[in-house]
Amino acid sequence: MTAVDLPEIPPGTVMQFRAVDWWPQPRRHAEHDVTVVVYAVYRQEFNGRVWVRGHVCSWDDPDCGTSGCWQHQVRTAAVREHLA
Repeated sequence: MTAVDLPEIPPGTVMQFRAVDWWPQPRRHAEHDVTVVVYAVYRQEFNGRVWVRGHVCSWDDPDCGTSGCWQHQVRTAAVREHLA
């Protein structure tokens, strides 16, 4: 794993990822696009991907009761696209 240079992404940032940008399982692309309210983006990159943690439940007041109900690998380039 390599540390990747990404700026600080404030919790609550909304990001949309296309199905080809994230993996629900290590070797399988997602089947649908997703909108995530980001809690954290981890800066350890592996195979061009970073872990993103966030919410896909109630956005204003998350109803999952955790710091994130969605945690998956996302293409680093897709995260950078949101920051551009």
